[in-house]
Amino acid sequence: MDILRPATKLAAAAVCCAAVATAPARAQTEIKIGATLPLTGAESRIGGFYKEGYDLAFEEWNKKGGLDVGGKKMKLNLQLLDDTSTQATAASLADRLINSEKVNFLLGTYATNLVEAQSVVAEQNEIPYVNGGGAATAIYKRGYKWVFGLLSPVEILATSMMEWVDSEQKAGKLPKPASIALVWENTSHGKDFRKGVTEFAEKSKGGYKVVVDESFELGGKDFSALLDKVKAANADMFLADAHLPDYITMQRQYVTAGMCNKVISYGARGPEKQATDALGKEHVQYIVSAVWWS
Repeated sequence: MDILRPATKLAAAAVCCAAVATAPARAQTEIKIGATLPLTGAESRIGGFYKEGYDLAFEEWNKKGGLDVGGKKMKLNLQLLDDTSTQATAASLADRLINSEKVNFLLGTYATNLVEAQSVVAEQNEIPYVNGGGAATAIYKRGYKWVFGLLSPVEILATSMMEWVDSEQKAGKLPKPASIALVWENTSHGKDFRKGVTEFAEKSKGGYKVVVDESFELGGKDFSALLDKVKAANADMFLADAHLPDYITMQRQYVTAGMCNKVISYGARGPEKQATDALGKEHVQYIVSAVWWS
């Protein structure tokens, strides 16, 4: 039975795929791999899961004697640092790993904003950078040649969610047209989510109408003004894009305000144990989530 956390499995896959793809070009006595993860700070929970995946992958490969490169077994050596969930640290540590530690390639950190900053350093130094933790399409629209991705874009996540909504509408469980209150974090991640939802609505031939379209900043403490707009719109659906801390804060204030929409989603957020512990099962069990992990 597979008992690994999904994020852990993706992280392990990143190591294996990257090593196979890049090691032959860097043949030596060992393959030195650098990585940072948000082991502290706002993204530490999932950063910890990624660490489990990285550790597992390195353990499994090294138990086999390492990676076979041209008929020679080479051990894998992971240099892992804590980027503290901050962009500047993620970028500076990537530079340190490349230019001081002399790693052969980098495994990406977790969270789109961190990956965006860090991958710039990898590109400037022409070091392969394997991204399994950032899902914004902006990462791949900069003409870079050294960044490789394993995670489906947020746009597709939003489209998948809207396809489920559409099936409910066709089954007569939602009105047509259905109104949408759309709120999204002011990042590349959030903009991709917005694009996925709005484009689906535009192509629906009158099936959906966006009546609220508002952004918010990461790390918010008070979303009451934003939620007041959502409540006043009386929309059928409340669709939000948020990272875990903002999701917990916003949903707590949503519940306190006595709000209730026919469909509520926070994109990839919803079933996390941390959210259930913070909000109570009764306040998360009805949230629709569309996730990358399979």
